[in-house]
Amino acid sequence: MQPEIEDKGEEESDGPTRGAIYARTSSPNQKFGYSLEEQVDRCWEKCQMMDWDVRYIHKEEAESGGDLDRPKFKMMMDQAKAGAFDVIVFWKLDRFCRSLIDLLEVEEKLREWGVGLHSITEQIDTTTPVGRFNFRNLASAA
Repeated sequence: MQPEIEDKGEEESDGPTRGAIYARTSSPNQKFGYSLEEQVDRCWEKCQMMDWDVRYIHKEEAESGGDLDRPKFKMMMDQAKAGAFDVIVFWKLDRFCRSLIDLLEVEEKLREWGVGLHSITEQIDTTTPVGRFNFRNLASAA
């Protein structure tokens, strides 16, 4: 398991894409593939594979994804608005956001701030033109 990462500083980066990992469970008993540690480990591995520099890890245990009123999610969005990272990496879309309306609003804000979304288990990667196209098609179909 990777260590908890706090702020590595606010300096601008010309190097690798700066990433933030977001992991959430709905209950303290969630295990096997969806535990916080497993989600973070898989996201960390993906970031390494993509040569993305992990700047933050946001973990929320026993938090419902039914709305956006989650402490770590709000903190992450504030950091995104401030330009602290370039992409949010998460295990699966339902770990990030369960409401389609909220998801579309969040993606629009993130796009305005220059921040992409990347799911490691689904075809969602708004850091590329093809990924943005796929995301919009998925959202339209839903």
